[in-house]
Amino acid sequence: MLEETRRQLAELYLTEKQLSTTDVAYLLGYKSHSQFFKAFKACFGITPKAYQTNIINRT
Repeated sequence: MLEETRRQLAELYLTEKQLSTTDVAYLLGYKSHSQFFKAFKACFGITPKAYQTNIINRT
């Protein structure tokens, strides 16, 4: 349940709020940016920054 909430919030923060990946990692309670990076990539198959760039380029 925690991971699902983190996933949803990560999408929101990276797209609608356009926060930095470091800020998102902090807001989601990860101890480090690299820990967030690994979790995000395992879930989405791409890095948080690539995800954010792809979303921004679509609009």
